[in-house]
Amino acid sequence: MFVFVSSIFVLAAATTTCPTTQAPSSNMAELYDVVVVGGGLSGMVAALRTMRAKAGLKIAVLEASDTIGGRLKGRNGVDGGGAWVWPRDNPLSTRLIDELGLKRIPQPGSGPGQDRVDGGMYQLPVKIAELLDAGTVRTNTPVTKITHKDNVLQVSTKNENLEAKVVIIATPPRVTMKTISFDPQLPREMTNAARATPAWMSKVSKTVMTWSERFWESADVFGSSYVRGPGFQFYDASTRKENVIVAFCSPLHYTDSQIVEQTMAFISQGTSKAPSAPSSVTQYAWVTDRFINEDPNDQGMFHLSPNPSLSVSCCSGRLLFAGTETSFSHPGYIEGAIEAAQRAAGEAVRQI
Repeated sequence: MFVFVSSIFVLAAATTTCPTTQAPSSNMAELYDVVVVGGGLSGMVAALRTMRAKAGLKIAVLEASDTIGGRLKGRNGVDGGGAWVWPRDNPLSTRLIDELGLKRIPQPGSGPGQDRVDGGMYQLPVKIAELLDAGTVRTNTPVTKITHKDNVLQVSTKNENLEAKVVIIATPPRVTMKTISFDPQLPREMTNAARATPAWMSKVSKTVMTWSERFWESADVFGSSYVRGPGFQFYDASTRKENVIVAFCSPLHYTDSQIVEQTMAFISQGTSKAPSAPSSVTQYAWVTDRFINEDPNDQGMFHLSPNPSLSVSCCSGRLLFAGTETSFSHPGYIEGAIEAAQRAAGEAVRQI
């Protein structure tokens, strides 16, 4: 008998506490040096780097959902979103992890060179939030419109208007185009590129399965499945306290039971001991998260390539774009989220 836990949002909110505030209700516009739209990893890094580059700046991070993190979510030390870093090729990620006092550990079964964070990669945005000034991060604050007038950007939300010298948008490109209007309109080339770029991994889910007894070897779990079904990659995500296997899934046409059934069939190929049913199953359904995926019925996803059109500054250099999809080096990866954030933060400081 196993227990299904299907709500990613409840779990994430319970485990990613940080010093955030709810947006106040007001029609008065408050002037900020920098407003960051989006509290995922890229947005949080942009806020941190901006704050540290120039003392005394007034910064706000506006997050539409009820918790920060974007595609970095998890619980009990297990990631339901981005999880891996390759230290040899990801120097920015490695430095940030060290800077935040976190520890990298090898990914079991993958061979050398692929790490995850002890306690979960989802700790990164939480740790950053703790370093920002109190009240900087505002959850449940979706931005609806950005207007450029007289060298100031007006940022409109459901409950308030803010004014900013610089705005950094760090939300997925398609979600940005769907949820935020711009006056004046963005350049056509940028708009077309954004609408053509899905958020990386937004068309899938991660299913986290926990067992009371470990019956597998890590090397037998890590890899792609040849068993037909919803899961297309599996890995050992066990912690010191829990025995865990995570599956990347295409979830829309499959139930949790079918995902578990396929996972057990896949594991059985590499172990002589028949697996028992998991004690719990948690599905992080990115495909149905409206803050990540603009259309749950669109299953098209492809490996991203750098697209300079996604990172063009607008409004005389006052409107900037971050987010991993805008990265020049690693679009779609954690490294890309950090690279894009640091680029945007540097441009923002030069504008102020």
